[in-house]
Formats: sequence, structure tokens, C-alpha cells
Amino acid sequence: ITETSLHLLASCTQPNHDATTFASSGGRRGRGRPWRTPAPRPPVPAPVPGPHQPHAPARRRPPRPRLRRHRLPHPLQRPGRRAPPGAPLRRRPRRHVRPPAARLRRRRRQAHPRAQRRVRGRVPGPPRRRPGRVFQGRCRVPRRRRAPPAHGRGGQAARRAHPRAPHRQRRLLCQLPRLPTPLRQRLPPESQLDMPVSELPPYRVRDLMHIGRDGHELMCELLARAVAAVKLSSGLILNTFDALEAHELAKLRRDLAVPVFDIGPLHRFSPAADGSLLHQDRSCLAWLDAQTAESVLYVSFGSLASMGARELVETAWGIAGSGVPFLWVVRPGLVRGRRAAPGEPTRLLPEGFEAATRRRGVVVAWAPQEEVLRHRAVGGFWTHNGWNSTTESLAEGVPMLCRPSFGDQMGNARYVEHVWKAGFEVVGGELERGAVEEAIRRLMAESDGGEMRARARELKKAAAECTGKAGSSETAIVKMVTHMLSL
Repeated sequence: ITETSLHLLASCTQPNHDATTFASSGGRRGRGRPWRTPAPRPPVPAPVPGPHQPHAPARRRPPRPRLRRHRLPHPLQRPGRRAPPGAPLRRRPRRHVRPPAARLRRRRRQAHPRAQRRVRGRVPGPPRRRPGRVFQGRCRVPRRRRAPPAHGRGGQAARRAHPRAPHRQRRLLCQLPRLPTPLRQRLPPESQLDMPVSELPPYRVRDLMHIGRDGHELMCELLARAVAAVKLSSGLILNTFDALEAHELAKLRRDLAVPVFDIGPLHRFSPAADGSLLHQDRSCLAWLDAQTAESVLYVSFGSLASMGARELVETAWGIAGSGVPFLWVVRPGLVRGRRAAPGEPTRLLPEGFEAATRRRGVVVAWAPQEEVLRHRAVGGFWTHNGWNSTTESLAEGVPMLCRPSFGDQMGNARYVEHVWKAGFEVVGGELERGAVEEAIRRLMAESDGGEMRARARELKKAAAECTGKAGSSETAIVKMVTHMLSL
């Protein structure tokens, strides 16, 4: 408190105080001049109703000098936002409130679904500023982007198995069924690959779809997008038939809210259509005509599967040592790291193989597979178990020797051996020529191969009934066309 304020306080509390005391104390108003007390203001007359004050009962006073005319606030009436000067305020001062834009920026920086709340009737969109990014492995993942809370049984498994997946992909992964414990890791250990998948019998962990070590996350993203697309589609069209997968089709119709049309096997409805991208060598059909019934082993690993050079050598000498007539498709890109001209498939085979199998085997770059499987001389099919090859073999009644590589091929081979019982799988990593010889003899022999061949004939008859007149596949095609016209 300054000295001037002390003297002013003393002059107000002591009416008879000498003004010269303040002047001699060195105040700003002093300077040797006495302090003059201001004249008192005239008293304000009380409001009296009359002709000169018509609003006195409404608690209004006459205007004060040099003040704007104002209305006294009523105890139950809140003053306006801009009160005139001199009017008393009967409300609390307004605190500082962040503008909506600042509030949106703060919530956008959090980038969490719980922060996506409605602000004045609108939901904030994605953040304008790109979040910080860091390198993790091969992909760049947003640092501040968090995953949504897991919904369903597969949410936690997808969160642990794919920590680097963006939140929109992980939201799709949460729709998948809960995976067993080994799949929650990036790569399951070898000792746990034979664990059963309870949600997908008779699958094991090793039978689930994958594309090797580098494509594991890509396959999971593909599956997640496929699941989301099926749930939003107008229908599901499958290349299968009711006699082959009756239980699986019933489960799909029960779990999905879209119609399911099983219109397979498609090659039965259009046998003359040729969808092959490679040139077919039809000279092998004339060689098959000269062979006895169900004596030839047809070997083809599809248009995408490949093998190493050592595995090719072991496979070749295993086929040669089995003593069984064979028709082998060796396309130009079958061996990794080696390539041959389309007209010279034997250049990929080991030296001496052609001379050892000159009279009982034929090697071509590509063959008309449907006609080969339909031929009476073919008694077995060594296949990679792609879905088209599997359905074509079952529809023609040919038992299979399964050697899957990637994708859905492991699951198809599992069904061939344990559900349809029309073949068996060659297990193991690298093939040995002794194991190849034993597997071929088992498939083509009458003891073990006879049961598998009989089961394959039953499935061939069922496929013919489904694709025949008034069959389940033909009925499904009619329903599919009607459904498409109604959209």
C-alpha cells in the first residue's frame, strides 16, 4: 500500500482531519496546496408514484446525472449480456471456453475411437495432419494410430498375431473366428503344427491357409477382406456340389445372411471350354489310348506351384523307380531358378531319366487336364490339390496322391484324405526317391488303392447326379439367375 493510499484512507475515516497534513507529506496532490474535500452528492429521492414518475411501482428511479438510463435488475431476472455502465452484475463472470475447432484438434490428435464423439451435432473426421510414422520391418505403420477395442472371439487373437496391421485391417480381422494358440504368434513352432482347429474340423494348424513365411500377413488380410465382402454381398456362388460338401454348405447358409449357390463342378457344364493360358500338347492323348485301363499315373503340379532342383531330381527318380506308366506335366516355370523352352520340357529333368523311362512314360509341357482325367487309362493323379484340380479329379473318379504347397491346398488335401477318403498326402519337407516310389505303388496297387478308387467312383456318380437334370447344381443355377434378375 502506497503512502498516498494510506492518507486517503485516513481522510475518509476522519472527517475533521487537517488537509495541510496530507499536503505536507509529499503526496501527488500536495505540492504545497491544501486538499479540497469534494462536495457531497445530493441524495437520490425515493421513488414516489405520481404523474412525474409513472413507473415508480415498477422499481424504476429517476435518471441520475451524467448516467445512462437503465433498468434495475430484478432478483429473478438475469441482466442482459451487455449491461449498461453502472448496472450491477448479478451473475458469475463467464469462464474461458475452448472454441469447437480447438476441441476438435485436441480430439483428433488422440486418434482413438472413443474420442470420436459428437461435437455440436457432427463427428470429427480423420486427422488432417499425418501422424508420425516409424519403420517396422517392411511396412510403415502410423505411430499414434491405435487399434479399436476387440469385438468377438477373434479380436484378441488378431491383435496379438498382427500387431503391425493398421486399425481398419485389424477391424476386419476381428470378424474371423478365434484361432488356436499357435496362430496368435507370428510363426507357430513346428511342435504345434499338428494341433487341431476345433472351429474348423478336420483342420490342423498346418492346414490353414498361408503363403510361406513372407506372405502370412498378406493371406490374413486377404481372408479378412473376403469375410467382410461376403457379409456385404448379395449372394455367394461356389464351385462345389451338395454331395461333396453338404455339411459345410448347410453351415454357410445358417451363419450367413446371404443366399448361397453351389453350382459346381463347373467343368461338367462346359466341357468344351478351354480356360488354359498355356498351349496344350494333345499328342499325349494318343499315347493314353495305347495303355491299359487305370494303369497310368498322371502327374501335374498346376500352373503356380514350384519346386527346387533337388526335389525335382528326387521326384523324377522316384517315378522312374516305381515302374508305373506315367504322364508328367513339366511346365517351363516348374523349377525355381531354372527355365526351359515350352517345347523342351525334358531339359529340366536329370540326365539319364529319359533313357530310363523311354517306353513307359511321356513328359509334356502342358496337357488337356480334363480330357486326361476323363480317359479310361488314368488310374491315379499326383496333384498339388488346387481346388479346380481336386474337383475335376473327384468328378471323374480318379484317386489322388496329394502334395500341397500353399494357400488352400493344405486344407483340400486334408479333406481328400480324412473326409472324402479318395487319396492320401505325401508328408514331409524335402522328398526322397524312396518315399516317392512307395507312395506311387500304394496309390496304384489294388490293396490300398482299390478302396480309394471305389470311393472316388462314388463321388463321380454323385457329381453326375448333381449336374444332371433336376440335380442340386442345376437347381442352384436356376435360383441364382432368378436372384440376379430380381436385384
